[in-house]
Amino acid sequence: MINAILPKQFEPAQQLEFEMGCVDDLENIFGYFQILKNDESELFPEIAFRKLGEWGLNNFYVPRELGGNLESFETLFFLIRTVTRRDLSLAVAHGKNYLGASPVWVAGNDFQKKYLAKIIQENESVSLGLTEKEHGSDLMGNELTFVADKSNSGHLILSGEKWLINNATRCRAITLYGRTNNHKGPKSHSLLLIDKNQIDSNKFQHLNKIKTHGIRSVDISGIAFNNAPISKDYIIGNKGEGLEITLKSLQISRTMCSSLSIGSMDSAFHTVMSFILNRKLYGSHLYDIKFVKENFVKSFLMLLTSEALAITASRCLHVIPEEMNLISSTVKYFVPTVAEKIINNLGNILGARAYLRGFEHKGIYQKIIRDNKLVGLFDGSTIVNLQNMTTELSQVVKRISGDSFDVKKIKTIFDLDQNLPVFNPDKLSLSAKGRSFLTEIMCFSNILPDYNDLPISQNISDKSCKLIENIKSKYWLTEKVDKEKQELLEQYSWLIAITCLMNIVNSNQENLNKLYTPELKACLINSIYKLMINQEFLDQRSLNSIWELMINLYKDNKLFSLFDFSVGKSNA
Repeated sequence: MINAILPKQFEPAQQLEFEMGCVDDLENIFGYFQILKNDESELFPEIAFRKLGEWGLNNFYVPRELGGNLESFETLFFLIRTVTRRDLSLAVAHGKNYLGASPVWVAGNDFQKKYLAKIIQENESVSLGLTEKEHGSDLMGNELTFVADKSNSGHLILSGEKWLINNATRCRAITLYGRTNNHKGPKSHSLLLIDKNQIDSNKFQHLNKIKTHGIRSVDISGIAFNNAPISKDYIIGNKGEGLEITLKSLQISRTMCSSLSIGSMDSAFHTVMSFILNRKLYGSHLYDIKFVKENFVKSFLMLLTSEALAITASRCLHVIPEEMNLISSTVKYFVPTVAEKIINNLGNILGARAYLRGFEHKGIYQKIIRDNKLVGLFDGSTIVNLQNMTTELSQVVKRISGDSFDVKKIKTIFDLDQNLPVFNPDKLSLSAKGRSFLTEIMCFSNILPDYNDLPISQNISDKSCKLIENIKSKYWLTEKVDKEKQELLEQYSWLIAITCLMNIVNSNQENLNKLYTPELKACLINSIYKLMINQEFLDQRSLNSIWELMINLYKDNKLFSLFDFSVGKSNA
């Protein structure tokens, strides 16, 4: 039975978690043993993929107004997080359906939206074809073309290749990015919705699966077209708008990528905790070693902060979509970076077992390490997102004042019981034009209540205002991301994330796990601030309190989360 304290938008994920069973069950297709078998053999997880469709996951890729179940991006975030906790490869393969459909949801016409919704709800796959072997992420350099058919004014002729594409071979439909004129500039490319069932099989061919270091079981391949005729009716948006639509769609997918990183962290925590509690070394329990406990607690605090930022960003898609270029870039930079640090830190606790491949030796961990490293590359690399942040913040610092501080909007974003506006993709923008509501909250967080009289809000406000002044300095006049700027952007991301955590904790007293007492919540926020902003060590009392919380979460079969989310029981 689902605990009533869990926010209703997370209930589908809780149902899916129970459906997926115990990770230690050798016969469970969603268990680690079967997942490792697929990874070792580089076999696509056909049965697990189909089961997710039968459960109804595809419906959550389709907006409610098109007959699907997608109402809140929070729900989609937690669903993908739940699948990732079992297998990031499976989550990447299945979640690609939303990524492939996103440009159509953002800019497609009614016919295209209904057409694609039907394909997805029939549990068929959709892909997104952006990259090419010769050009990588240089979208302006892409050479695949769809040009006017001289013999049929209603058709385009499609020619060229897409490479390193998730589900390129298995998908039925694919959203293609290609050149529609030879002029240089942002209007040179367009997007086209392709249904392979409607194309002569002699006019295209699938390229071989590409061997990868991580996500080995996923269909990472390519597709080549040879003068394939396509109806003009399938151009998404207007001709020449391909780059703009793609960049807007990536604001959604960058935000949702956080679910992959956080799900990977979930796997890492439960794997390492089961090891810590059962391992003795040097005559005592492993958790009695100070380094182990400190490392684990610090990583836990980083996870909670990442979770708060990711959930906030998911809600911002509904409330302030016009500011998502900065928000999505911040999340996409921060969460995967934190995930890599945590997974490396916890791997140090496992020691040699972090590199062993056998199921009986925590063999899932080496897969977590390999798979997770790819998340930072998806939908814009770390450096791309830092560059976006630099460009946006150079404008934000000129406008920030606090004059437009909207307390009602704070409640809508952070109170998870508040109904969200219907997502309006028309409000997505390539630039926030100097607006940043989250930055204002960060700088004026001193209006928020403190926790047990700890001056955290004032401290964050003071630090934030000082940071804004640093960003305004002459060193920010160029857009090049150097070491100094990266350090400022890292500090900005942490301050934003801690601000989100404070607001979520403060706004959701009834929704948090019952183990989070008022004293413990104050301890958590103060400890995160000490560790990540002031670079101080935790005092022994705080360390022990947080460690006890973690033990209780694990023994109660709960996710390492702010929320009362149950996980399939482990035999470990």
